[in-house]
Amino acid sequence: MNLGDILGMDKYAGYLVSCVALTAVVLIGNAWLARRALSQAQIKARRRTAASRSES
Repeated sequence: MNLGDILGMDKYAGYLVSCVALTAVVLIGNAWLARRALSQAQIKARRRTAASRSES
């Protein structure tokens, strides 16, 4: 067994690359959606705070 055989991954290279790519897409999408939800929640909280201050 040499290094070329190990790195070549025979017939599994396509499967492994697609799994890694799918995992990366899911993780990046999850992080992006979480940051988006956080910023929207902060905007709503600021609006509520501003509205409650203007009522008082």
